[in-house]
Amino acid sequence: TRAAGALHRSISLVQARFNPYTLTLKLRGLAVAQKAPGNDQGAFVSLDELLVNMQIRSIFQRAVVIREIRLTAPRVQLVRLNDGRFNFSDLIGEKTGTPAQDSAPPPRIVLEALKINQGSIQWQDKATDPAFKAGLANLDVELTGLDTKAQSPPAQFAVRARSDADETLALHGQVSADPMDIKTDLDLAGIVPARYRPYYHPFLNALRIDQGRIDLRAGLAWSGSTRRISAITLDIKDLALSDSDSGKALMNLPGLSLAGGAVDLGARTLDLGTITGQDGRIDLERDAKGQLNVLAAMAADKPGGQAPQPGESAQPWTVALGKLDLSGFKIGFKDHQPAQPADLTLDQVTVKGADLSTRAETSGRIEVGLRWADSGRVDVGGDIKLVPLQADLQVVGQNLDLRPLQPYISDQVRLVVTSGLLGAKGRFSLNQPESQPLHMRFTGRGSLTEFKSLDMDKGTEFLSFKSLFLNDIALETPPMRLFIDEVALTDFSNRLIIAADGTANVADIFSGKRREAAPPQDSKAPPAPAPAGPDQSPSIQVKTITLQGGRLDFSDLSVDPHVRLPMQALGGRISGLDNIKTDKADVLLQGKVNSDVPLEISGQINPLIPQPYVNLKISLKGIDLSPFSPYTRKYLGYDLHKGQLTLNLTYLVDENKLKGLNKVYLHQLTLGQSVPSPEATSLPIKLAIALLKDRDGNIDLDLPVQGNLNDPQFSIGHIVAKMFIHLITDIVTSPFKILGAIFGGGEELAYLNYEPGQALITPENQTKLDKLAKILYERPALNLEIQGEADPVSDTEGLRAQRFEEELKTVKLKQMLSRGEKAVPLDQISITPQEREALIRAAFAAATFPKPREPNGALKKLSLDEMQKLLFTAIAVNEGDLRFLAYQRANLAKEDLITRGGVGASRLFVVEPPPVKMGAKGKRRVKFSFK
Repeated sequence: TRAAGALHRSISLVQARFNPYTLTLKLRGLAVAQKAPGNDQGAFVSLDELLVNMQIRSIFQRAVVIREIRLTAPRVQLVRLNDGRFNFSDLIGEKTGTPAQDSAPPPRIVLEALKINQGSIQWQDKATDPAFKAGLANLDVELTGLDTKAQSPPAQFAVRARSDADETLALHGQVSADPMDIKTDLDLAGIVPARYRPYYHPFLNALRIDQGRIDLRAGLAWSGSTRRISAITLDIKDLALSDSDSGKALMNLPGLSLAGGAVDLGARTLDLGTITGQDGRIDLERDAKGQLNVLAAMAADKPGGQAPQPGESAQPWTVALGKLDLSGFKIGFKDHQPAQPADLTLDQVTVKGADLSTRAETSGRIEVGLRWADSGRVDVGGDIKLVPLQADLQVVGQNLDLRPLQPYISDQVRLVVTSGLLGAKGRFSLNQPESQPLHMRFTGRGSLTEFKSLDMDKGTEFLSFKSLFLNDIALETPPMRLFIDEVALTDFSNRLIIAADGTANVADIFSGKRREAAPPQDSKAPPAPAPAGPDQSPSIQVKTITLQGGRLDFSDLSVDPHVRLPMQALGGRISGLDNIKTDKADVLLQGKVNSDVPLEISGQINPLIPQPYVNLKISLKGIDLSPFSPYTRKYLGYDLHKGQLTLNLTYLVDENKLKGLNKVYLHQLTLGQSVPSPEATSLPIKLAIALLKDRDGNIDLDLPVQGNLNDPQFSIGHIVAKMFIHLITDIVTSPFKILGAIFGGGEELAYLNYEPGQALITPENQTKLDKLAKILYERPALNLEIQGEADPVSDTEGLRAQRFEEELKTVKLKQMLSRGEKAVPLDQISITPQEREALIRAAFAAATFPKPREPNGALKKLSLDEMQKLLFTAIAVNEGDLRFLAYQRANLAKEDLITRGGVGASRLFVVEPPPVKMGAKGKRRVKFSFK
């Protein structure tokens, strides 16, 4: 009754026996009920039999000497309630009274033997989600030779049990009470970690152990100064982990073993001994936000651990791994960050390590090997220090198929890689000094072979090459520095295509695509920090680039029929690229167009500096133009019958400004029949060609170009096309300006000016006619139209003045004949000032027009000026006279070009003068037009 009251639980007993002579107590059928049983079934503690055998010598040894305690079939039911308390919390939590200040030392206890047979423990945890239940059966405990006297020999003990999941527990060792010292060997076999998810779930979030068993063997040593776990052996079999949220597998380990491990809690050291594993699989997956599934699954729902309390040691743990040997592993990786998810598999993964430790300045070795995409291999191995992090590794990559990386390529360029093998060999080093960023360096060589690619949108071939080889690479960061001694591109082929809509495949492919638009820039935001100093600027140096066996295939599908222009045997060298120095790289590239036309590009470039520098000369000699007939059909409205083109182009780009000269030489350019085309120019193209062609059938043009690369609308092609159209427009609208600039003169060659009423060629006009004759000689395809013009006002007065003079000369000729002198042409008769008055009076007297009279009818006496005025105004000039004057001017100019200039008459055409209207204003000239 007293015991029941003290325990606050009812107690039942079937039988109790006590032998006072042997001091033996035996209890049968003992049961202690739960404090508040409710719906809980079973007793708190029960047993079939309890035997306690005390020794008489306890009285003489001043100790409690127990010969034997034996419990048969004890059963314990332990429960943790929802509030975290246990069903026995009241027994260990209640204290009564105040301990004595000078309490006596505890009595010595000698227990010669303790045996527990066929015990069991039932555990129920209502504080977990879900609630957890487990049972431990076949519990056997043996303890012999326990003596609490100081420095007594240790007691021996052994514990064996089996759980309801067929997990086994075995302990055997020794224990001393004073001082407390425990040494034991632990053997746990068949542990099923999956069943303990209610306990690890709060700390590992969505990580779920689906299957697997664990065997653990270790030796424990626990005393006042020693807290060690040694000789740890851990065997994991058929372990399967998954993500409970998605149900997807994370890891599968058919076998993983640890041998020779040790933990020293006092020294805070963890020795992992030797770890071996075979044929495991790890499935990694990254979502669109960049979260890795393994890390997400292991994220804790509740804060794990506690920060060290004041006074506690903050000494970091030291972890050591003597040997690591993992083989036959497979790693799958699915990445949902690219627009098209990536799916990579690495198999035959081996990881071997030795002497790895977090102890400062301790050096170990690591070797990693794997198979890439069923055929390639990556092997990395070398020395490594973990604290501070340092590594010196040899890296070898062979036949690494580029195609599994297609989703990452597609995010940058619109390109489909159909073939490509990466390779690398070199030395990779890591170094992270304390409080410094991680420094990485690679030296060696790399290659990309058998590369083939397609335009993603059009499905056409784009770029391929046999080999891209990079020799003597030195790459390090930070700061970013890249040096390559040699880049060699061999047997390469590239297709440049202009689509039917006029877009270029290169522009489409390398325009890329953004998955997210860049956030708008806040005009009020502070300016970006200035770039780092020169020592932090990225440095890129490429000593030599060698090109060999190249082919460039140009196709234009925007014209019908399509144009195709192959370029073969492209090769050459670029030497000395450097984005830091202002030095320029020398360029010399050669090749052939259409298999027989030489192409050469030479000069200097530096495309790596902030404002790229280009100074190149491009030479193309004697390419046939007939393949380009689709262009002339579309844009000129004519077939291209024949012709050859020679180009000498010079381009200089300095400080983002372009200056260039396109020297274009066309030989025997001949257009064919006209072809209807809605896009053809309305300009008289044949006339333009005739104006440009010399007498040998050649056209020699200089097309200067200039522009600012900072202009977002800048395009070299646009500038050249604009310059060419401008030239054609000028040549057909202002041919004399262009040809005059070539042969001397200018726009004034388009006309001859005359004095009123005159048609004779002056010295000034003669100079113009001589230059025109030279132009017509050098441009035999040109014809010339000649149109005379007359001014109804000034030319009428000029003709009257001429005829007045002719009347006076006629009067003088008559007087010469009356004196018996011989007749001469009028233009050989001259009139002196002394003769003029008499000739005017004689001409007036002979005139038949009505003359002024007096009132009586007699002729009125007039002065000489009045007579001259009446004679002058009586001379009639009509439109026919002016038209004849215009014709006379044109014919005399034509005659001069024929006789003096040697121009064939069939090339010269006198055309009808413009209509003459008396009193209107006109021009006194001859106008020329090329046809």
